[in-house]
Amino acid sequence: MAASHLMNECKLLEHAPDFAKSRPEAYLDNVKTEYAAKLAVCEILSAQPANPAPPPYCDILVPASKHCGKASGWWHARPEVPNDKQCYPDFKDYQYTQCLKSLQSTPQYWISFSNARQNVVVMCQASRDAIERENHLETFKNLTQVLGGVTSTMQKTTEEYESLIREQRQYSEEARDSHHRLQDDIQVIQEKAVATVGALDTKFNTFMKSSISELITALADSQSNEIDRIHESMQAFSQDLMSESSHLAKYFTTQLEQYHEHALANLQTNHEAQVNSYTVLSSYMGAAQSTINKTNDVADHSLSKVNTIAQRLDIFETQTEHIAEGFAFLSAIPALVSLLFRGLVGFVGILFLFAILYKVNTKVATYTAGACSSAFLLHTCGVFDWIGRLPSVITSLHTQSPLAPIADMSAWQKGAGIVLLLWLGAYPVCRINAYLGSVIAAALKRILGPLWFSEYSNDGGVGYLPSVEIPAGEGKA
Repeated sequence: MAASHLMNECKLLEHAPDFAKSRPEAYLDNVKTEYAAKLAVCEILSAQPANPAPPPYCDILVPASKHCGKASGWWHARPEVPNDKQCYPDFKDYQYTQCLKSLQSTPQYWISFSNARQNVVVMCQASRDAIERENHLETFKNLTQVLGGVTSTMQKTTEEYESLIREQRQYSEEARDSHHRLQDDIQVIQEKAVATVGALDTKFNTFMKSSISELITALADSQSNEIDRIHESMQAFSQDLMSESSHLAKYFTTQLEQYHEHALANLQTNHEAQVNSYTVLSSYMGAAQSTINKTNDVADHSLSKVNTIAQRLDIFETQTEHIAEGFAFLSAIPALVSLLFRGLVGFVGILFLFAILYKVNTKVATYTAGACSSAFLLHTCGVFDWIGRLPSVITSLHTQSPLAPIADMSAWQKGAGIVLLLWLGAYPVCRINAYLGSVIAAALKRILGPLWFSEYSNDGGVGYLPSVEIPAGEGKA
């Protein structure tokens, strides 16, 4: 019942009070402590099958069927509750605090409470794994949606910026075309003015030539009337020329003013279009920059949450590994004790058998102990396993290199093999050295014995002494 309550509290943390939402670690810590206390009380009661008694002040953590349902009164009866259903009673904070102090006062109670407190970490985290995984997925989903929105906004801004650039380019091309047209029109007007002035000049030259020739002729003929007529013609022609020149100047001035005003209007329009484009572009860039800043803030916040969750998961994984190692150690203690006990019994039995064998026959006991020690050494070195694999090694020699069996050996087997080879190689060398030593000693004894050593005998026995140390007058063997 306590475990089901713990699992529900760990799972439904999102529907918990505001205190749990603001400080989930503290809320879950209280839930874990309450579960550990209930489990410790249950363990203590189960350890007393004859007369179970809870720790002092811990009656509030003992479930019973009488605590199920509302309290009865004179106005309504207690509802019927099944006998197999048990509930925890309602308790105050000070009662719960007194129970925790009682559990901390005794080592046995504290061990039960501490073990339950370690188990609850694994259980609560196991119940919240799926929820936290969903929360992580939701966080990444929101981050992906935000990034998608930012991407679409940036794409839209880029498209608008490209359209503004195209419009600006179009305005620039129109202004360039207008400028070219203005230059062409000015060139045409200039050519027209030059042609008109040239025509007027030609007309004036022709008229002056004809008038002067007529004037000369009239002077020659002394015709005053003709001179007056020519004078009047020249005045009329001069007035016509002045009038045409005035009209032509007015026409050119009007055309130039119109082209100037048109050019100014085009320049003003292009300037306003550029200013408007830059204003719109700056507003779009400001909105995009603010959106990017908000996205960066959201991404940093999400990444900080992800890092915090990853750190908590690492801490939980470390704690879980420590708890698992502790449980593995505790579960391995009985097997270790039984193994030590069996080893001790076997060792005592072997010593007893060797003692009996030693009493019966010392030589047989010595040989047996040596054989057993050698067999144990060979077994430890893996010689028996290597001998068992020898047929397969022999059959596979043609498919692999001769050094492959040596490479497959462990470091212990290689070291033992090297020591064994050194021992086998040292034995004949020692035997040869001993034989050479005995031969050299015998030769030296034969050669130098009569000169330096003599056999001396007395009451104490017979021995060899240097010749200078043999007492004078004593017999030599």
